[in-house]
Amino acid sequence: MICEGAKKAASLLSAGYAAIAIPGVNGGYRNPESESVHPLNQPFLIPDLQKFATPNRKIDICFDHDSKPETLKRVSAALTGIARLLSLAQCSVGVVELPGPSKGVDDFIMAGGNFDKLYQTAPTFEQWQVLQYTKLTYTPSVVLNQPYLGQLTIPDGAKIVGLKSPKGTGKTTSFDPIVRKAIQNGQPVLLIGHRVQLVQEIADRIGIPYITEVRESETGMLLGYGLCVDSLHPNSQAHFNADNWKNAIVIIDECEQVIWHTLTANTEINLHRVEVIQQLTQLLHNTINSERGMLILSDADLSNLTIEFIQGAAGVDIEPWLLVNTWKPEIGWKVHHYNQTTPILWFAALEEHIKRGGRPFIVTQSQKAKSTWGTINLEARLRSEFPCLRILRIDSETIQDPTHPAYGCISKLNQILKDFDIVIVSPSIETGVSIDIREHFTSVWGCFCGVSPENSARQSLARVREEVDRYLWVASRGLGQIGNGAISLKSLLCSEHKKFKVNMRHLQDAGLTMDGDDIHVNKTALHTWGKMACRVNAGMIDYRGAVLAGLVAEGHHIIDGVNNSDIDPKDLLNSIKELKSANYRAECEEIAAIDMDVLTRQKLEALKRQKSKTPDERRIERKSTLEQLYHLTVTPELVQKDDHGWYPQLRLHYFLSLGRSHLIRRDAETATAITHQQKLWMPDFNKGQLGATVAALELLGIPEFLESGRQLRGNDDDLQRLKSITQANRWDMKSIFGISIPVTNKPIVILRRILNTLGLGLKQIGRDGTGARQRVYQVVGLDDGRDEVFAAWLSVHELQGLKLVAATSGNKEIYTPVADNPLPRRGTGVRGKAQYAKVNF
Repeated sequence: MICEGAKKAASLLSAGYAAIAIPGVNGGYRNPESESVHPLNQPFLIPDLQKFATPNRKIDICFDHDSKPETLKRVSAALTGIARLLSLAQCSVGVVELPGPSKGVDDFIMAGGNFDKLYQTAPTFEQWQVLQYTKLTYTPSVVLNQPYLGQLTIPDGAKIVGLKSPKGTGKTTSFDPIVRKAIQNGQPVLLIGHRVQLVQEIADRIGIPYITEVRESETGMLLGYGLCVDSLHPNSQAHFNADNWKNAIVIIDECEQVIWHTLTANTEINLHRVEVIQQLTQLLHNTINSERGMLILSDADLSNLTIEFIQGAAGVDIEPWLLVNTWKPEIGWKVHHYNQTTPILWFAALEEHIKRGGRPFIVTQSQKAKSTWGTINLEARLRSEFPCLRILRIDSETIQDPTHPAYGCISKLNQILKDFDIVIVSPSIETGVSIDIREHFTSVWGCFCGVSPENSARQSLARVREEVDRYLWVASRGLGQIGNGAISLKSLLCSEHKKFKVNMRHLQDAGLTMDGDDIHVNKTALHTWGKMACRVNAGMIDYRGAVLAGLVAEGHHIIDGVNNSDIDPKDLLNSIKELKSANYRAECEEIAAIDMDVLTRQKLEALKRQKSKTPDERRIERKSTLEQLYHLTVTPELVQKDDHGWYPQLRLHYFLSLGRSHLIRRDAETATAITHQQKLWMPDFNKGQLGATVAALELLGIPEFLESGRQLRGNDDDLQRLKSITQANRWDMKSIFGISIPVTNKPIVILRRILNTLGLGLKQIGRDGTGARQRVYQVVGLDDGRDEVFAAWLSVHELQGLKLVAATSGNKEIYTPVADNPLPRRGTGVRGKAQYAKVNF
């Protein structure tokens, strides 16, 4: 244990810990600026510590507690410096942080603090670094401790205003006087968010029109409007041009999530991300550098990352004016936590609560019929059990369905929700919504399967402001990862840069005149993406722990959930699964049964542009997409395959095999389409390219394993070679395929994991009768109908003048005949010499 000063080391020794004292936080290493003796001119450990810095030795760092922002920055930088040097020496480095108020570890132990617990739960250095990405260490201008912000008094000349205040303390309402004063003075106001419905609701609350309402507004665009960040580009309905916005007040509500959405979302912004980042950067620059301009950032989880992104994008080093509200509820929520592996006991308790007259507000992270715990299936189950109760489902489909009671409800939730006994919501109202009605809902129930970041889960629990009990189930691990899944910024960015270089070399070898050195990548945005991605990845590793820790930090109390139901959990789970299967099967059958014969291309294009859609219109759009994707007759089985990721698996296999000669052209067209004025967004570029992945599969010899009739044994030479290559390049395997290869994996296990990326598997077909009696395997899944799809795709790609599609919001490439009316039927295989054009989704 490394600590500051001999007294603290003596205290640790007395407590049974081996301790080393250094003279101050910077005393464990030297910098080349002050020491010219180091041959590599790099920071280095002092000789006394070098003797202990041996491979695999566990070394923890425990510096003093401090609350001063400037001191925190200095201590953090010093700790990072020594920890990196110890990591380079292959030590296992941990960080023990004292909770305060005791300054040193000696005072902490003397005051009766449980140091053993701190030591046992100490994060690794990488985990500690991620925790720093959640902190706000800039010096606050105003510190409050009150349950409601009220009217803000912002000094004249403030350029970057940051509001960090707990959920439900009136951050959005505090904008009202600022906006109204600006409008009275003729100063335009721009409100930016990441969810259309929420921006509409906030814009209405603060007295400006949403972008779609400016034509009906008396002032039009003159005094500003609200819009989703997806529309921050010239080709949107806003025709946005940042150069038209100077001396304006720009408000970014829920700014942490808006920035993350801007850099990662798979919505409409995916088609214009480079332009949006460019326009946002220019907008920030114009606002902060103009005479009257002001930027207001608001978020309960406001961190250094947002401030640093703003400063870097605007090219300024202006100290922000920060209001930090440290208020926590005196009592906090009572959070009943169900820690089982599935939510079944949580759901049993929910039904029992309803039987006893409870009116729950239920939040979940999914919606689709294929999701057991999504809004659709929860609604179906509760309707069947409680037919006399009024139930409202609010998700991305119902709020845009003009035939549904939830249509357009976001701006009037406090009026509508009073009419319902049970409300089930998806992340559609995760942030920015304040449900203020009291004495109506008796509880809030959260089922979080790990789809959204942990802070989003906590946000959704806070939409109901009343301090009723919360009942919570959280998955132990989150779903998915960002980039290569790393929680180290260096590892994450190195992975992206390496993939970028490989993909660029792949394109240049094919003759594409695109020089990677000439491509501009917004470094500020990329580093912010990397740090936020590490934060998300870390939260996904221990998803449950991250959600619970966040709730405790907000002042809430976690207790064990109790199930008072007499129902057998296994029977209940089977019943719910059967209901889900029936609902999902019915949905797939309804999509397949849609009659497309009379649908003209013009009607289909008009339908795609519609914001509001009925369930049947959504099914029509889905069936049309499937027909154009696969060139097969749409069956319920095809719908299910597509839902379970069949398309990306087939696409990768196709370009590895039959379509290999068209891969370069496909990647080149994709790269060209997402490059805007020699600018690109590296994460999108890497996701859109297949060349590196296909080349890796070929290097691993995967095509040979797919040969017809091939029998596989673990001691085959090529399988042993596969193991050697993957074990020697485990980091690259994680970067390219997103899969981890433990050193204990056998060749067959490694092959099975790689084949999964192609939608294929392995089946044991026997065992040798003599010798080592090796198990014999064969590849399975090649007869799932993919040959017909490949033949259709090949025909399309061989047509003269075909333009390949760029990366789209769904990352799917769709080709359809031009000027045929009505739409031709699918399922007839190859379609002769029709001319094909791209259709983007």
